[in-house]
Formats: sequence, C-alpha cells, structure tokens
Amino acid sequence: MQVMDFKLQDKAVIRISSEKEIEKLFCCDEVIMTLLKDDQSYLLSTDTLHENVYILKNALKEALKNQLFLHSSITQDIGYLYNQKLQFKSDLIYEKYGDNDFWVGMKSLLWNHDLATWLYNDSNGDIVLHITPVYLGNWIGEGDDEEADERAYAEWIVHYKPFWTLTLSPATAHAWLDFAEGIFNRLRYIGC
Repeated sequence: MQVMDFKLQDKAVIRISSEKEIEKLFCCDEVIMTLLKDDQSYLLSTDTLHENVYILKNALKEALKNQLFLHSSITQDIGYLYNQKLQFKSDLIYEKYGDNDFWVGMKSLLWNHDLATWLYNDSNGDIVLHITPVYLGNWIGEGDDEEADERAYAEWIVHYKPFWTLTLSPATAHAWLDFAEGIFNRLRYIGC
C-alpha cells in the first residue's frame, strides 16, 4: 500500500492511499482518503486521485486568499445542515451552476463518505477544517417503510454533533497546497 500524508497534528493526518505506486498513478485511478486520528481510521473518500486532489487544491487556494467564507444563510453547523439537505428537511438556499441547482454549502465540501470534510474561512479569516458525521441510514423515502426511516433519522439528528474542527495555520495550508499541486502536476492524464 502506497501512502501520502497531509499532517494535521502530531497524531492526526489525512492519508491518501493506493495499491499502486504513487508515481505511477493515473488521474482516474481510485484512491482512499482517510483521517487517522487517535489511533483510529475514518473513511473520508473513495474517488479518483484527480478529483480528491483537485478539490483540495482549489479550496486551499481560495481559503488562502480569504475567499472561502460560508454563505450568510449558513447560521447553524454546516454538517447539521448538510444532513438536513440529504433528507430534504430544511429550507436551504440553492444557487444555479450550469443547468443544476446546488446548495450553497456545497462550495465548502471537500469529501463525503462516512464523514463529510469541509474547508472554509471563518469570520476572522482563519482557515477551518471541519469534519462532520453523515447519517448512514436510509434517506427519507428511500426504504420500504418511510415512517421508520423518518423516526430513525429524527433519533440520529437529535444527537448530532460535529466530529472534529481544526484551524489550519497559513503555513500548514501553504504546505498542503504545495503538496497537492505537486501531486496534481505529476498525475498522468492518459485515458482520462
């Protein structure tokens, strides 16, 4: 297993791992993104290396320019609102991108799997990495028993709390950006 780590703290990293050698990865090769924290591993994403690194690189550029603020409609925890969005529960603000409407909070979403990973500037301009739980049960209307799905989600969301929030120093954000750009520039684009 080949790995690349984005250091967060002494005992926490975001790890990109692949069965292939990192130098031989193509842009469309799938990688696994995990958060390693307190001797635990949490799945953040399983997507192509290109998508994972491209999203991170662009978000870091915006955050370092102090341009990645949350939309003014996001007055509660973004992860809470995201779960409400996934359940079609909340009156959220959407904006048009091309032919589609997207919730304004999606601008700050890096990755989503077992946890959602967000990057944004707070009101002080600090760069915030915010990791939140994602409801993994049936979406409302997805299962055979909609009322049971509704009850299960209602019980889960009552106990919702963010998983981890960390302020990244500008030096760390610049180091991550340099690392991400280095990966992105080395990607092989044959067949992608």
